[in-house]
Amino acid sequence: MFRIEVNPYQVMFLAAFLLSCLPAKAADLDALKPFDFNKIVFVKRHTFSANHYYTEFINSRWTPGGNICVLNLTSGKVIELVPELTNGVFGRFDLDFDGKHIVFAWKPANNKGNRLYEIEINPTTGERVGDLKQLTFPELNESELVKRYQVRYHHGTDDMDPCYLPDGDIVFISTRCQYGILCNSSDDFTTTVLYRMLQDASIENRKASRHLTKLSNSSVSEASPTMLPDGRIMYTRWEYVEKGAVSVKCLWAMQPDGSGSSEIYGNDISLPPTFLYGRPIPGKPSQYVMLGTPHYPQNGMGTVIRLDMTRNIRTREPMTYMTPDVDIRSEGGFAFKIDGRWRRDRSGRKGRLFKEPYPLSDKLFLVPYKAAGFGWQDSKAYDLALLNEDGAVTVIHDDPDMSCFLPFPLRARKRPPARQSVRDKKMAKKNLATCVVTDITHGMESTPRGSIRYIRVLEQIPRPWATRRLWGGDVYDQQHATITKNTHLGLRVQHGVVPVEDDGSAHFVVPAGRNIYFQALDANYMAVQTERTYVYYAPGEQRACIGCHRICSGRLMRCC
Repeated sequence: MFRIEVNPYQVMFLAAFLLSCLPAKAADLDALKPFDFNKIVFVKRHTFSANHYYTEFINSRWTPGGNICVLNLTSGKVIELVPELTNGVFGRFDLDFDGKHIVFAWKPANNKGNRLYEIEINPTTGERVGDLKQLTFPELNESELVKRYQVRYHHGTDDMDPCYLPDGDIVFISTRCQYGILCNSSDDFTTTVLYRMLQDASIENRKASRHLTKLSNSSVSEASPTMLPDGRIMYTRWEYVEKGAVSVKCLWAMQPDGSGSSEIYGNDISLPPTFLYGRPIPGKPSQYVMLGTPHYPQNGMGTVIRLDMTRNIRTREPMTYMTPDVDIRSEGGFAFKIDGRWRRDRSGRKGRLFKEPYPLSDKLFLVPYKAAGFGWQDSKAYDLALLNEDGAVTVIHDDPDMSCFLPFPLRARKRPPARQSVRDKKMAKKNLATCVVTDITHGMESTPRGSIRYIRVLEQIPRPWATRRLWGGDVYDQQHATITKNTHLGLRVQHGVVPVEDDGSAHFVVPAGRNIYFQALDANYMAVQTERTYVYYAPGEQRACIGCHRICSGRLMRCC
């Protein structure tokens, strides 16, 4: 008698493969009827294969092809909007509030950077109108940057993740800041921070980058900006201020001029390590949807999470998993719930994965979706689908040749208010900002009133490309031993110490355009408490706060 050993995972993979070979059925679109659109804009491309969530543009395999597309949900017809760019790779896009323009990132070659382009479309037919318009260009010294800083990646500049502002300008992320990240032995990773672009700039100003304004100064990467209904920009911010490595990439917001940066959620949440692609939920002012993802070795795939900010934001209570069978329970890889047990898997084959959720309501989401049985980087595995609050998925479109991402309803949206800058022009010219602390001992229950006599002003310094480890010498692990060894991953400097009045108040200026944080000091200049996050102060900004708290929360006005 012969015994046949059956691996249950092999059976599962085979079943998923056989199901994928069956003829596609028409999607049940009844759930979409209340939402007043019958077309979806999306990106068709091969799945990125980077080894970190923020390195899709750095070390993915070069697999050109795809397009910005419009899907007609009634007929199933797909229109490719930019056929002249099919020899490159398409990044993320945004649709303007009138539904008539699309701005997107596109990479022309493996040794070239991403640039931003814009097209006009007819929202009724979904067809393109007019010519392709290039919005950003390489730096004037781009070839010199490549020659000077090239390791394995070309290390010129990249412009990505564009988002329309209410006044027609565009916010995006870029490596033009020329900062590096200590996250790879060959030292070829780079930081992205937020920039703002004048949409109607002349071609001369665009080529000279005179239409660009830097909005932030993060030491490590920022990503996926989107607009909130109140006119602020929400985005993902990663930082290393008084925290452990890798974790805490969370949701923040800022004014369109770079001022008023404040945390939305996640500055003390370690898992999932990364919160990406956050969006506000329509009609729910205190709710958002986001994707929880690993830091590595996968890029930006994970589980869909809804946030309710009426709950305690210093806990995990705001998080509801829309896909409760998928989680990130360790720094690298995924966890899938199979037969009531959690099973870890770096390949992604044991379960389903998601990317870039778009909320139609608090109960229904458009998502890119990969079924179990396919690896996370499978070139053709991701389809467009509807996800409901029970975690059930209905596929609405799949392409046999490559994956589909970033589904976006083709329709007009309510335009948020265009917020006006309230910065002090005189202080802005001096590149300074003003901070007022009303009572530093507020919230420091165990600290006697009057014992805090000073505030130390500190800055976390980004690491410029010029410090790349292109030589041997003092290299230690992923650091320079002459700067840090088994200590802080970021360099910090002290700008000064300011006195605290008897009533706990203080009034002082700080250097603008910097990542500033504070320490509360006693009469002997000994640190009693340290702010474990930084605040980016825009030139001329004026901020006030009450108390000294270990973790910043702009929402509660606990720190400047």
